[in-house]
Amino acid sequence: MKKKIEISGLTQKLKAFRESRGYSQNQLADYLGIERSSYTRYETGETEPSLFALKKLSILYGVSADFLLDIHMNVNYKLGQFTRNYTQTTKRGLLT
Repeated sequence: MKKKIEISGLTQKLKAFRESRGYSQNQLADYLGIERSSYTRYETGETEPSLFALKKLSILYGVSADFLLDIHMNVNYKLGQFTRNYTQTTKRGLLT
């Protein structure tokens, strides 16, 4: 028995989007250029979608890959923190 992979609700989102749009697993597999059994494993959590598949699915459904993966980041805060740390480091002469 294969270990199931759960990426923050990705499996549920893939199935819910597919069903709400009226697509079959065969149709999505064709769209992604993969076997139906491979797509099925995305929805059951047995396999992770490739970056290519995530990109195509996010375009098809009109959502970001971040949404599909349930990634919530405050990019401005992270960038600001990086900038502050970088500036402090360069002022101390650690980076030339």
